[in-house]
Amino acid sequence: MKNIKDRYNDLHKQYLDVGGDLFDAADIDQAAVSYSYNTCGIEGNTITLGETESIVMNDQVIPGKSFQEHLEIKDAHRAFKKMFDFIEGKYEMNEELAMTFHKLNTKSWMKEEWSGSYKTINNRVGGRSTPYPEKAKDLFKQLFRELKEIDDPFLRAAKLHLDTVVIHPWQDGNGRTARLLMNYELISNGHGHLQLRKVDKEEYFHAIRTSIKDKKPDPFSDYLYHLGIETYRKKIAFLTEKKILKEKDQDGLWEYSDEVEIY
Repeated sequence: MKNIKDRYNDLHKQYLDVGGDLFDAADIDQAAVSYSYNTCGIEGNTITLGETESIVMNDQVIPGKSFQEHLEIKDAHRAFKKMFDFIEGKYEMNEELAMTFHKLNTKSWMKEEWSGSYKTINNRVGGRSTPYPEKAKDLFKQLFRELKEIDDPFLRAAKLHLDTVVIHPWQDGNGRTARLLMNYELISNGHGHLQLRKVDKEEYFHAIRTSIKDKKPDPFSDYLYHLGIETYRKKIAFLTEKKILKEKDQDGLWEYSDEVEIY
């Protein structure tokens, strides 16, 4: 039986063979809505997927939802869309880019002096103490040196996400920025993005906690592999049913209804 990495890589190849790269390029708007809803929802935002679409597409104000929740959604959506400009520009993943992504994710709802800057006050997450500010800064710089030693872009993306959460370099917005950094590393290396979903957040958190407890990355990277396999299977089924091939004109071919669950 093939291991999980080989299974993921096989499906990744199949996905590209049925035009997955063109689908992803045409699906950025829908993916950005789903990403905004999920990444904010994981952090406790109560705005629904439908309300998220109304906010980012029509600038609607949702009754009963806080001003900060609206700002979080807008920042997450803007950050996801802006990510593709950096991908097109072939920016290297480094400390400076990570700080830029954090600022994009938090600039409307976080204190100005905290957005895009290292934390200055120690913080805790899930009952766990995080490294003190100076130590966190050193560890985060070290992370980008360590990433250069990993050849596999998927494992590099997994480490980038996991270590960012463990280090907790910012006062707030660490999880949502870690998810964006992970997706930047995946997409810029020819992989599809991963939607870490609000509905699955307990499994997601469990994988992170297990990796921290066991002091090894496998539980978290395996979780991401499983998520990637599930995502590719759904998308391959959708694209195969639509009989989409790379050489076809892409205008309108990738439209799908709300009943089709891809993310």
